[in-house]
Amino acid sequence: MSESSDTKLARVETTLGVLVDEVRLLRESTDHIGDRITRLEESTKEAIPYVWKLRERVAELERDTAQLRLDIERLRKDYDSDRQTKSSRLWEVARMTLGPILGAIAGWGAATFRRGLGR
Repeated sequence: MSESSDTKLARVETTLGVLVDEVRLLRESTDHIGDRITRLEESTKEAIPYVWKLRERVAELERDTAQLRLDIERLRKDYDSDRQTKSSRLWEVARMTLGPILGAIAGWGAATFRRGLGR
């Protein structure tokens, strides 16, 4: 039942043939990938300097955005404070105006009531 040397040799040669074909395909694939990388590098070569400029611009815009957020918050607080102050001032003006008016109405009512009782 032992295999002959020729059969073993044929199997080894077949296996080696498959390995050689696979290595050739692997080299072709590697060459193809290398070509694609080279084309990619060439097509992006001009864009590389812009990447740093864009990063700097993005950082600048982020700083500006943070400052704007702080400004908005400050303005919101100022608005709320002004609104409370105006409301308080309006109430004071209303009290100062309504006080004498209500006093005059009360005086007139009392005078009218006394005149009515005196008759």
